[in-house]
Amino acid sequence: MWDKPLPLLSLPPMKHLLSYLKQFWREAGNFSYLLATLVWLAFAMGIYYQLVQSSALLYQVLFQALVYLGTVGLAVAAQRLFYKQPIQEMNRFWVLLAISIGVLLIRKGFIYHRVWIKAQVPFSLQYWAEQLTVYGFRILIFALPVYLIWRFYDTQKGPLYGFSAKTFYPKPYLILLLMIAPFVWWASTTAGFLAQYPIYKANFAAAYLKIPSWVTAATFELLYGIDFVFVELFFRGFLIILIGRYLGPQVVILAASIYCLFHLGKPIGETISSFFGGMLLGVFSYYSRSIYGGVLLHLGVAYMMELFAFLQKT
Repeated sequence: MWDKPLPLLSLPPMKHLLSYLKQFWREAGNFSYLLATLVWLAFAMGIYYQLVQSSALLYQVLFQALVYLGTVGLAVAAQRLFYKQPIQEMNRFWVLLAISIGVLLIRKGFIYHRVWIKAQVPFSLQYWAEQLTVYGFRILIFALPVYLIWRFYDTQKGPLYGFSAKTFYPKPYLILLLMIAPFVWWASTTAGFLAQYPIYKANFAAAYLKIPSWVTAATFELLYGIDFVFVELFFRGFLIILIGRYLGPQVVILAASIYCLFHLGKPIGETISSFFGGMLLGVFSYYSRSIYGGVLLHLGVAYMMELFAFLQKT
């Protein structure tokens, strides 16, 4: 299994990323597995958006549990049928994936902090307090299990999964951000985009607390950004770098599939694109052994969306 980053110091900026993609296709490119994955995800999205999305939260969580398990089952079958390779340390592999699915379901289904806020917090503070609590909980539910596994369960000590700057070269990711920016700006002119962004909505918290409105907005945006860091840690660090030890580079397809299903409930275009984005970021993190590129891209796009939506509305 892949344990070392590719030595790319002599390559031009964008060729760093292209070399990762070529290496992935040589080692794990399998048309049959990719096709089966796309059919499975299309089926899951069709059922969810047609039947499940409008149902109670409990049924949404149960549905996601089933499709997560189906995705893992597909990956295990592909390992045997398409790659003809054993899964290393099968028991540890299943334990880690069970924990992963449990964490994702808790993040999806736990809403009692919202209920408490509506019952206990003054109305003028409810929106702001709810947003801070929701994003704080999201950060905690990804950060704590990953840290505990790294600290007490993982026998191969090293940097926390993907928190390594040794093989991180920011220039190609900055170039990608510049290439993406015009498309984000174009999207920000559409009604559908402006209905959802900026994420932070006008509220009464600053007036209630007698503080400048930029303070409440900046506090939210800080937590909003930190959440993306830990999304990358979980999906591109924990799933890719740790579970990749047992599955090999084809873990990228598994992690991208789980990442896609994680987006169920968001606009369907965002859910579909998350698979392809997850594939790219997964390849980059698997071969660089760093999540910093994904963090840079994720934060850059997220804050561009916030900024462009704000500019459009003002």
